[in-house]
Order: sequence, then C-alpha cells, then structure tokens
Amino acid sequence: MTTSILDALGASSGDDLTPMLLAAWQKLIVNRSQPYAVQQKDGSYRWVEEQCTRDLLAAHLRGEITLALASADAQGGCKWVCLDADTPDTLPQLVALRGVLMKLGMPGVLEASRRGGHLWLFFAQPVSAREALLAVVQALALARPRLEEWGLPLSPLEVYPSTGAAGTAGTLAHAMRLPLGVHRLTGERYPLLSATGKPIQRPSIGLQLRWLLRQPRIRLQAVQALGQKRLQTLSALPPQHARLTSPASLWTPPAALAVAPAPVTPAPASPATVADDSSSAALAEGMIGTHSPVIRWVDAHISPLDLLAEYFPDSEMKQAGRGYLGWCPFHDDRAPDDRGRPGRPSFYVVWDRRYGWSWRCLSTNCMQSLGPMRHAFRLFQLLHEVSPSAAIRLAAARWPLATASPENAVPTETR
Repeated sequence: MTTSILDALGASSGDDLTPMLLAAWQKLIVNRSQPYAVQQKDGSYRWVEEQCTRDLLAAHLRGEITLALASADAQGGCKWVCLDADTPDTLPQLVALRGVLMKLGMPGVLEASRRGGHLWLFFAQPVSAREALLAVVQALALARPRLEEWGLPLSPLEVYPSTGAAGTAGTLAHAMRLPLGVHRLTGERYPLLSATGKPIQRPSIGLQLRWLLRQPRIRLQAVQALGQKRLQTLSALPPQHARLTSPASLWTPPAALAVAPAPVTPAPASPATVADDSSSAALAEGMIGTHSPVIRWVDAHISPLDLLAEYFPDSEMKQAGRGYLGWCPFHDDRAPDDRGRPGRPSFYVVWDRRYGWSWRCLSTNCMQSLGPMRHAFRLFQLLHEVSPSAAIRLAAARWPLATASPENAVPTETR
C-alpha cells in the first residue's frame, strides 16, 4: 500500500526537505515505523500495515497526506510524550504549563490544534513509557498549583502514550497525528508556537522543521528524578489507595506489588487523614484523606452521579455491573478510535461500602485515568474548572451543611 500511496502523490515538489533533515526528523518522531495511520477526509484514521518511510514523512510535511504514528514502540518504550488539550481556549494554560515544565527540567514544544493544543515533550534518548509517564504525572502535579495561583486551572488532558501502553511489550499504542501536517477535516496546517504562544513564522516547511529540531529535549536525569519522586509519593499512600491504583505495574511502587495490603476500613463520614505534610498531600492527587472538613463532607455525602446530572447531563450515566458508565466530561470519548470504530462510554462511577463513591475515566489516554480513584469533591472542582480553595467556597455555598460545625472554616485566598 505504501507504493500505491506514493504513486498517487506523484513526484515530490522542490523544497528544502533534505535527506539529512528528514533523517533527523525520523529519528526524533518515529517510535514504531510499522504500522502507521493515515488521516481520512472525515478526520478519522486508518492503519496501514507497512513501513513508514522517509518519503511518507516528507509527504506529510508537504501536506500531501497526514500521518499519525504509534506513541510507543513494540517494547513499550517511547521517544516523546504528547499532552493533548481538546478543550477550546486552552492555549493560555498550555503556554503557562510549558513554562512551568521548562523550569522542572521538562522543556516542550507547543503546537496549536483544531480544538486546543498539543504540548510535545521530546526525550534526549528513548525511555520506557512507564518512566516517561511517572515523570510527566509528577511534573503536572507540581505545575497544577502554580497554574491555579495564576488563575489558569489546568484543563483535562489526554496523554500519549496512554497508561495501557506503559511498559507493555507487544501493545500497539494509540497513534498521534504528527506536527506540521495538514488536518484533512479542516484543511488547515496548525502552527508551532513560541514560548509566548505566537505562531512560529518561517518561510518554508523545512525551516519550520529545523526550528523544531533545535528545541531542547528532556534529559534522562530529569525523567528519573521526577519519576522517583512520584514513586515516593505513591509509597506514602495508604494500602486501600494502592489497591485502587491502575495499572498496578505503572503506578504502584515495585515493593508494594509483592505485599498484600492489610484491610483498612475508614469511617464513611470521615475518611482518615493521610499525611501532615501538605506538600506531599498535594502531590498525591486523588487521595481520600484531607484536612478540609468541607472536602470530607462532600466526599461523604454527595454522589458523583448527582454532580454529573446537574453539571454534565450529557454523560448519560447508566448502570453497568456494580457501577455506572457514561460519557467522560474530560475528553472526547464519542470520537471514533484509530481504526474508525465508534467511541464508547468510558467514565466509571462506583459505590463501595468501605470507600464510598469514587470515579475515574477508563480510557487510558485520558488524564483522569491516572493514579488512584477520585471522589466527589475532586469531580466538583474539575467540573467548575477552579482551584481547590475556590471549589471549597463554592461547595460551602452550594451545601450549607458542609460548614454547619464551627471547625468547618472556609479558606480565603491570599495573593
């Protein structure tokens, strides 16, 4: 099929895409050369079970076809991670996030997209997807409070490679559309963006590619340091949280995998506080434990199903086994997959007699699939797209009983 595609394209036009430049691009972007995916006119993708050659990469850059490549190789390794923000008007957040990640030793390349933007994180050398995702999630946990202080709460992100491909040899990872191509549905070539969010202006596609290739890459030491901090955070989780972690091989510290956790039964109305160190608690997103009585009250008394019915009725939650399944508020799970198959509901809510209501997205390329199960207050905050302190004030106004006792003081923000 590769030959037929190239034959249909005809002779290449004269440009500055030299063989050396294409070789450098291939080395940076291609995790797995076979199969590759071609975008169709309706925006969907079709896998092609042949090698992605440099000629095809050049055709993508010229706008003749549009390619998407697997986000991990056949051994579960990757050369990059892409954070995909599909929510409109998210570019200011991504610009700010890029700056924070840069200071954490994770420089990135920002690209506009049809509905938001892509933040590409290129590694100086290939790493395992497990290592990469541990580092990225830790960096996002550190970045989120800073963005909230600036009034730019981080919108939901899809992550490629997904957790399902992390460290799993033989898995065909989700494909990601390559930068600098033409989107077949809109006919637009979305630009690379500078540190201030302005389009990179270069007179040719070759010069744009040269600019991208000159951008700094993430060193292995930074990946390992951030990943180790994430594992330390996970090690501090109570046993019940470790059991709710998925997949275990990615998120549970190796030492914990060999030890069966002792049963813990927290009181339904007052989950146990997990740590006195507020910074550690902030990094371990999704924890039940908290010092805030308002958060504890919401987690104990409010059902995620009620929140979805009020704030995101399009979720259309329906009973599925022990829990409920519906459309995710945080990524587009209605969209067809890489093979053109229709989307499936991925947002899962369940009630457990030990842990109460909890939820997560089951789609491995949604950021809300990462880490432990979440509870009602976290969903309330994400649906309002506000900081934790702002969400506490909103919750106190929405449910006065949450502040009925004198100890339930509502925090005031300091600037």
